[in-house]
Amino acid sequence: MSVLDSLFPDLTPTTEYYTNGNNPGNEITRELIEALNDFTIVPADFMALFIAFGTIAFKSKEYGFTFSLRSPIESHEFYFEDERDQMLPGMFPMTTGVSPSTLWYGDLAQGRGVYIARDSSSWPSMTEYVAPSLSQILFEGVGLEIIKRY
Repeated sequence: MSVLDSLFPDLTPTTEYYTNGNNPGNEITRELIEALNDFTIVPADFMALFIAFGTIAFKSKEYGFTFSLRSPIESHEFYFEDERDQMLPGMFPMTTGVSPSTLWYGDLAQGRGVYIARDSSSWPSMTEYVAPSLSQILFEGVGLEIIKRY
């Protein structure tokens, strides 16, 4: 039995939505490890899913949006090369594909958890708390109604 068999019923896994030309899939490379080391925090549930499935995407049937996991190398480029580390220090950009929005993980005003920002270049005041973890979004549906607004 795959962990994907336990997804919240509204979510369907797909790998067709997002393809990164440098997608390392589930191969763990030195470059990937070095990219992860630059982050203050990397959620364990994100890493487990990435190792098992690569940049897998999840589609919400009810709300009509799709989001995919970023590769850690893409997260690193997105965060550090565009100076988003100055805007959202200590945060980890986990996903892409929710309109121009990104799901972030880290510590902000409402504590540690998943936040969404309408624009990928946002400040903490421009984020909204979604759920305590990526797992709770994927397996319990927590925060899907918030994500759909973005």
